[in-house]
Amino acid sequence: MSEFFGSPIGQLTAVGAAVVLFLAAVGTATRFGRSGVRITTVTAVCLAMATALSFVKPFELYNGGSVTLLSMFFVTVVGYFFGLGPGLLAGATYSFIQLAVDPVVVSPVQAALDYLFGFGLLGVSGAFAGTRGGLYIGYIAGVTGRFIATLLSGVLFWSAYAPEGMNVWLYSALYNGGYIFAEAAITLVIISLPPVRGAVSRLRDRFARA
Repeated sequence: MSEFFGSPIGQLTAVGAAVVLFLAAVGTATRFGRSGVRITTVTAVCLAMATALSFVKPFELYNGGSVTLLSMFFVTVVGYFFGLGPGLLAGATYSFIQLAVDPVVVSPVQAALDYLFGFGLLGVSGAFAGTRGGLYIGYIAGVTGRFIATLLSGVLFWSAYAPEGMNVWLYSALYNGGYIFAEAAITLVIISLPPVRGAVSRLRDRFARA
């Protein structure tokens, strides 16, 4: 199936699915008038940033998996700005974008776990948008959701790569947790810097007032 999604037809299919989801988000958002236009515009910018930064890989871990620069953050921050619904739609849209640009697919279930759920669950950050420390708690929740989805995918579909005698759950946890939580740690340090934290908080307050 990687060959399909790596082909022009497969890429168009994934991009088409992303467009459909984004249009669904637009349709939902327009019910809120001017605020809907704002949600749509900010989401589009955040997903563009996430996609661009997914190609910026400062390093790769010894056991595989690449650490990108803040790509997951720009998906989770949609939920922080606007709540759970827009966050989940942003995550689902991003999953199809990633399926188009970096497809690794062996079965529909694996694709759902690694892409639709793996990236889509980043949007659960929106569940913590109104809580104290929601920027950090939401990010951690979204990243943890992605980890759980990829953990299951690793056990179900990639266990053949585990070293002989190694527990497949441990292998999947080390492999997927390695690059996911390494990026998360770096991101948490960056967004904890006062200038960054202040800028993100001011943006959220501005969106809430507009």
